[in-house]
Amino acid sequence: MNMNKAMTFALFLFPFLISACSSPTSPADSEPAPTEPAIERRPEQSEQSEQEALLFETSAGEEVDYLLYLPEALEAHEDWPMILYLHGSDGNGNNIEVVRPRSLPVWAAPEDLSQFIVVSPQLPRGNWNSYFEQVDELLAELMATLPVKAEAVFVTGYSNGGLGSWEYALHAPERLAGLAPVAGGPTGSTLAPVPDDICALTESAIWVFHGDADAAVPIERNTAAVAALAECGNESVQYTVYEGVNHGGTWPLAYADPALYAWMLEQVK
Repeated sequence: MNMNKAMTFALFLFPFLISACSSPTSPADSEPAPTEPAIERRPEQSEQSEQEALLFETSAGEEVDYLLYLPEALEAHEDWPMILYLHGSDGNGNNIEVVRPRSLPVWAAPEDLSQFIVVSPQLPRGNWNSYFEQVDELLAELMATLPVKAEAVFVTGYSNGGLGSWEYALHAPERLAGLAPVAGGPTGSTLAPVPDDICALTESAIWVFHGDADAAVPIERNTAAVAALAECGNESVQYTVYEGVNHGGTWPLAYADPALYAWMLEQVK
């Protein structure tokens, strides 16, 4: 073997020799970190491209990024129910494409959304309650320019958007036909999980979703809220608890459930 070939062969073997000399990996070290449940999208969901990325300018000159989902038969009717979807904190920013894979239409079957307009604004930073003025203006614009049924406007959201859904409903209960918070309680505190004005939702249609293995947002926050609403006189609140499901596993289950959209169609403000 000539010198050049010998050097090339030695260099080729060097990484493998180093690897063989290193200490073996213990079973504990090789154990993968816990992950969220693997819930696959349906093919028709992952291929959905009906959401259009748009920009709205408020009266104060502030730009609001949002996604808009319109039913195919939009022109066939004069008014359509509308869903306001509030994303979780991982959707915050100024790139609306970050919201798209985290949006409601990704998980809902097309046939379930065939009777709804869905608007998904992007929160630049912080919590949704700091952005309600902008959301109000966006909704007013859409209701003035699209065939929206004013008596059938809903709010839903996941995690920080679930918190935002509760807060938006308390901000404007007269505007909504119903709310469906997912894995987010009405306050950010387990010590004080029920807002003082919770009874403002006594007449509201509400469906709450939460996983009982949620370590990020303890289920006790929503359990306390549902109990408080019953004391206020709202005994029609629906509460779905997913056994053994953690924080990230809740929203695919909730938003893929056809019963949620059928329930919305039954509600009128």
